[in-house]
Amino acid sequence: ITDKDAAKSIKRNNPFNVEKGENWQGLVKSDSNRFFATDTPLNGLRAGYINILAKLKRGKTLGETIEILSPKSDNNPTSAMITLAENMSEVDKNDKLEVSMDNFEKIKQFGLGLLKFEAPNHNYPDSLINEAVKLAIEQKTGVKSKAVVKDKSKMYPPPKTFKKTSEVEIKKGGKKFGALATPKRA
Repeated sequence: ITDKDAAKSIKRNNPFNVEKGENWQGLVKSDSNRFFATDTPLNGLRAGYINILAKLKRGKTLGETIEILSPKSDNNPTSAMITLAENMSEVDKNDKLEVSMDNFEKIKQFGLGLLKFEAPNHNYPDSLINEAVKLAIEQKTGVKSKAVVKDKSKMYPPPKTFKKTSEVEIKKGGKKFGALATPKRA
């Protein structure tokens, strides 16, 4: 994604670039024919995580989910996205991930791996990401949970367990998007 496209998705409060089609919470008029806009970053992040969780609930693996959400046919660096999301979530690309609060951190990190590509160089407070993940899991499971967020000062990425081990150069459509650190798996 180009810096210009990323800025548009942030302005639309749709950092995952979820396409129109659902009646998402907080929808407002969008400047795009393809991607929706929401009234707040929380509603956009929540929609992005719900979109991810919908694929996981259908029994898709981590890799299959990313291939659906960010296909190579749209000039996405799908393989690099899978590798980063796999490393950040510590879930193998061939594994399925149960949608539950027990997997809160894995789901959160999976989404953050995608955001590194969809909204590069943009940070959201960790508390906002946590709330979006919590709301998305509650929506997909029907189970309400206690608040997850306590520390509003944390920012993503990197998570505390993130350790720089190598640099991955991302190219899309012949354009170079810089180097991203890949976390070391425990």
